[in-house]
Amino acid sequence: MNLEELRNNIFNPTKEYIDRHSKHFAFTYANLFNFYDHDINIPTVKEYYKNIVYYQSFTKLQQGDFSAIDAVNIIREPASVNLEKPLQSQIFATYHLGSYRMLNSYLTKLGTDITLLVDEQAFLKQGQDFIDTHTKVNEYYNNGSTFNVINAEKPDSFRKIMKAIKGNSNLIIYLDGNTGGNKGTDNENLLEIPFLNDSIFCRVGVSYLSLLLKAKITPVLSYKTEEHDVNLHFFDSLELQKEDESKQDFVERTMGAIYSNFVTYLKKYPSQWEGWIYMHKWINPHKYADKCDYEITDKNVKEHVQANYENIVPFKIVKDCYFLDKNTYLSYVVSDKIHKKIEKEVIH
Repeated sequence: MNLEELRNNIFNPTKEYIDRHSKHFAFTYANLFNFYDHDINIPTVKEYYKNIVYYQSFTKLQQGDFSAIDAVNIIREPASVNLEKPLQSQIFATYHLGSYRMLNSYLTKLGTDITLLVDEQAFLKQGQDFIDTHTKVNEYYNNGSTFNVINAEKPDSFRKIMKAIKGNSNLIIYLDGNTGGNKGTDNENLLEIPFLNDSIFCRVGVSYLSLLLKAKITPVLSYKTEEHDVNLHFFDSLELQKEDESKQDFVERTMGAIYSNFVTYLKKYPSQWEGWIYMHKWINPHKYADKCDYEITDKNVKEHVQANYENIVPFKIVKDCYFLDKNTYLSYVVSDKIHKKIEKEVIH
């Protein structure tokens, strides 16, 4: 699919396309409402969602475009990595913001040895695409970059990571790549941190890797501005653990700093972040569900819809019809008749 076809599919969607994306749209609306703007309306969410899906697809096309790679604008903070020297044993912590895959391609252009750490879903669905793109870019620039993809959910992943770092490879981690969600919030690998209007549970593995490997973390963000299609912003590298600093204090300091940078730029470019589609998987579900003080059943669903009309977002999974309450994140099955009525009045 070329760029023109991609834009047309997204910005002039068919009814089939809308139905197929309706679940992601509903949760994007709820996430924007709860974390970003309580006054956000359907037309604004529609535009945000179209842009989110566009960036999600566009970065996959752009990552192998040599003219785009050469046009990348680099922003480097004073205490960040020196990109004019060979990069060795760094940990790059980034997010699915803007043209996020261009970090891989740009570092490949520099001749950097790269190890990409992803979850199992990304490994199975996109692993080969990452490898094929690196091969294409590396052959073009011919700077001797090596590339490896590691499934973070495999038992031997840490051994592979340690071997890569000791071999001077540089680790790239997408901190918002946890699309599968957190299996319970009572987990030592999770840290609750403030996030926009509320809080989320983030995985802290990147901090523990820094501790164990004695490798510095450099936060990196990609975002589009009026001047440049792709900016790669390399923030100050974070200090390693201090002598008088406990492990927990180090984890909280590093994760707080990384997310603080991200939130600052997310506020500037909210429609460039893919994570709005799935960030509800990082919250404590009971915190929101407890706002509903009665059980929704087949008998009282109509009553619930009438009482909470402004909070209802309809969506479909194949032919099954549902409503999502954007206040509570609770969803429930409804008849096709009720679904069509609310869809017409709320979405269109």
